[in-house]
Amino acid sequence: MKFVGYHLNGKWHGKGTEYDNNCKIIFEGNHLNGERLGEGKEYFNSGNPKIISFGREYKKGIKWTGKGYNKIGKVIYELKNGKEI
Repeated sequence: MKFVGYHLNGKWHGKGTEYDNNCKIIFEGNHLNGERLGEGKEYFNSGNPKIISFGREYKKGIKWTGKGYNKIGKVIYELKNGKEI
């Protein structure tokens, strides 16, 4: 896996893009200390978006807000504050 973006103390930090070993994008978004922050876009191998989400961490987990897609790019669910709408 490859990361294009900022590094801080040898770890992925800030906005960046993750690629698989075949140079296909698998995630675009924010990172903190080498971990995804939950804000960004995740992709299928086809290049279509899998999840476009914006998450905020809470003590009991992550409350997701965003859309989930199938392999052809059709929206299959939408979440707001962790609940399907």
